[in-house]
Amino acid sequence: MKKISGKCIDAPVTGVGYNSIDLLKFFCAILVLFIHTQPLQNISAFGELVLVNFLARIAVPVFFITSGFFFYKKILREGFKINVLGSYLRRLLIVYVVWTVIYLPYDLLYPLFSSHDEGQKLALSYLWRVFFTGSHFHLWYLPGLMTAVTLLFVLCKYLNLKIVGIIFFVLYLVGLMGDSYFELAKQIGAGTFFYKLFFYVGPTRSGLFFGAIYVFFGAWFATKEKQFRLRNRGIILLTSVFAVVYFAEVIAISEYGLARDRNMTLFLLPVSFMVFVMAVSSGLKFDLNYLRLREYSSFIYFFHGIPIIVFDLFLMQLPVFGDYRYLIRFFFVLVASLVFAGIFYGWDDRIKKRMI
Repeated sequence: MKKISGKCIDAPVTGVGYNSIDLLKFFCAILVLFIHTQPLQNISAFGELVLVNFLARIAVPVFFITSGFFFYKKILREGFKINVLGSYLRRLLIVYVVWTVIYLPYDLLYPLFSSHDEGQKLALSYLWRVFFTGSHFHLWYLPGLMTAVTLLFVLCKYLNLKIVGIIFFVLYLVGLMGDSYFELAKQIGAGTFFYKLFFYVGPTRSGLFFGAIYVFFGAWFATKEKQFRLRNRGIILLTSVFAVVYFAEVIAISEYGLARDRNMTLFLLPVSFMVFVMAVSSGLKFDLNYLRLREYSSFIYFFHGIPIIVFDLFLMQLPVFGDYRYLIRFFFVLVASLVFAGIFYGWDDRIKKRMI
């Protein structure tokens, strides 16, 4: 055991390459595009369910797990120093502000000129979103991550990591009832509580109820990486078992109409974690530019809202697209995101550090 200015925790393994995580994050960035473009809508309801609400929902948890993993590894190296947390939050905040400004013309200025609502009302609504639910629909991830790592840092400084995990799991269960199991929450009399929660702080898909447990998974794995070495066959088998149960859960939620949203499911927890473990344990040695993949994944995530806006404003209603308009939207967003990611890769590092 190693004392790190807080509770006693196991020291992590050092000197390990994580190219497979970069590759996993790139694939997860593409999965996010599926969620936000819904390519099989109007083509196959079952295909849409499998693609968007089963496969693609793994993406954001993996992002949180990865962030928690590397953040906690830094804590294990440097200790529970406030500057460790401060520098991490400052970097996330800069990225959030930059992308908030980029999306500002559409999120605030466009509604001001196109809506009949009062400008003051629109501005206040926008400010509320900036602080509570994310300035644009996908930027919630950044304030969510800031909340999650802050909670992790503060609680782990004074509590055992396992206790923190239990706290975060309970929070996730609460969030679950406000998301995929909302109708069940209403049936047991908790509907009023969640309606008030939604009104004051937004959906339970947040750093507190959603991101914290996944950041914990990453942190816990950082302390157990050396011991947590399953054979690849064992990892694949275990992941497959969890995936089957997870798929059954997704189907049941859909069949019984339980969901308010589809971000949080119970068996998404082990599946996301095992996918991350499988990636770390794979030891990939492909001849790839992993730095490029790393930058592409972050840029695609933050940028892809722009081609979605362009398509929805100018192309979505073209009659020639018919029932394939959402599928075409996906390919439009994918190609635009990849092209601009390639352009972005050549930019000055000082600019890139403020955007990803």
